[in-house]
Amino acid sequence: MIIRVIRGKNNEYRRAAAMNSYKKIMMDAFNALIFDMDGTLIDNMVFHERAWMLFLEQKGIQMSKEEFEAKHYGTIDEVVPRIFGPGLSAEEIRQLGAEKEALYREIYQPHIREIEGLSHFLEHLRKQNYPLALATMGDRNNVRFTLDNLGIRSFFDAIISGEDVKEGKPEPEIFFIAASRLEADPLHCLVFEDSRSGVEAAHRAGMQTVALATTHSKSDWKEYELYDVIDHYLELDRRVF
Repeated sequence: MIIRVIRGKNNEYRRAAAMNSYKKIMMDAFNALIFDMDGTLIDNMVFHERAWMLFLEQKGIQMSKEEFEAKHYGTIDEVVPRIFGPGLSAEEIRQLGAEKEALYREIYQPHIREIEGLSHFLEHLRKQNYPLALATMGDRNNVRFTLDNLGIRSFFDAIISGEDVKEGKPEPEIFFIAASRLEADPLHCLVFEDSRSGVEAAHRAGMQTVALATTHSKSDWKEYELYDVIDHYLELDRRVF
């Protein structure tokens, strides 16, 4: 496997060189790709954290960053009881989750943009007729917000959100659903993820993973068995899968 990051100043040159090298991608090893959303299509996790901290402040709850990070994984319906405590009704959990996510969208709207090289990579994959799925713990409103603002909804053959699973990442359920909808063998799916729980879920599903160094740095991933770690999608040049 050869990795070479193009460091030219001209972004158009970088994109053209990356697209030429994409012709070598995917060959025989993988026949479907599955993308997480938050931290993978967009570098937005800091905005989710800001929204949570503001939301908790509005609700009169004080929580350290470390405590929050320990509880923040899985679907929003799983996260809310961890933070607000047991005893909430299903409707209360749904309402609290909806309020927080609406606050996140309000905060992030002026800043939303794709991770560099994403749309060019998606365009190439579609031209090569590779099936693509989105598999995110985010809710449908956040999926709609992200895909429509970026204009990339049409690239995905299957979209799975947090409402579609019973157990969130690190359980592998969402990746098995994605593979099934793409009619792909899980062992021949490649996952793009940014979180430890997402990488663990993909591993449990028997899938290899490319980690995005957005939520965690490249050095944070050194102890994980990954296909590779990238900062952005233009780093996928010169890769032979």
